[in-house]
Amino acid sequence: MKKEIIKTAIFLILFILLNAYNCLATSSCPDAKELEELINKTFHKDLKIVKIVPSEIKGICAVEIKLGPVLRMIYVDSKGKYLLTGKIYDITTGENVTQKELGNINRLTPKDFKTLNKYIAFTIGKKGTTIYFVSDPICPYCRKAEKVVKEMAQKGIIKVHYVLYPLSFHPGAYERCVSIICEHKGLKAYETGNIPNNQCKEGKKFIDDSKKFLNSKGIFGTPTYIFLDGRHYTGFLTEKQLIEMAHIKIKKRFHSPHSLP
Repeated sequence: MKKEIIKTAIFLILFILLNAYNCLATSSCPDAKELEELINKTFHKDLKIVKIVPSEIKGICAVEIKLGPVLRMIYVDSKGKYLLTGKIYDITTGENVTQKELGNINRLTPKDFKTLNKYIAFTIGKKGTTIYFVSDPICPYCRKAEKVVKEMAQKGIIKVHYVLYPLSFHPGAYERCVSIICEHKGLKAYETGNIPNNQCKEGKKFIDDSKKFLNSKGIFGTPTYIFLDGRHYTGFLTEKQLIEMAHIKIKKRFHSPHSLP
């Protein structure tokens, strides 16, 4: 009987402590409705706060907002007096914490993937974990990222679907992307630009529609990696980081010391 009483008491204490913790975590951020009204009134916006939670930085709250069709992230202090825009980086790893969270809250759905598949320009690799690689042929960061994905594709670790996203401030990028689609070319033409300048209407529509779709999912830059669970990340990733983010399991080969050469 005493044991049952003790178990019940312990359960109640844990339950009370958990609720107290949740209350403290919630109260450390301003009220979502009040903050939404204040921001809209001050900045003449029409945004909707979806969620507000304590961030990884003490005294700063992460605010998930809906502005148009895309979910975005802003930050405020615990009292809701100061608003911060921009990105938070983990300086020990270089990871863009904000971008990682944006890719999580703007996940692609199974229906979105059906649309995305229409905009695959070409594919490299024949086996491994599938990823979608959103890239601009003139983007220097994309070239750096491409070295990694190409090597991983050659090793059979990943299969890469290229989705073209020419950035407006890169002269000639749009025309090259359109030509690749019109001429039905692949990686070599993408990398070298050695391709006829074919600006067919179908190619232009393909690229324009592709960019519009990606924008609707919160993708506005390159390189961007899209993973099969719908998450996406914009920015350069090393092979190790890509393996971790794509949840790739690498099989290690062990050799017995007694095995024959």
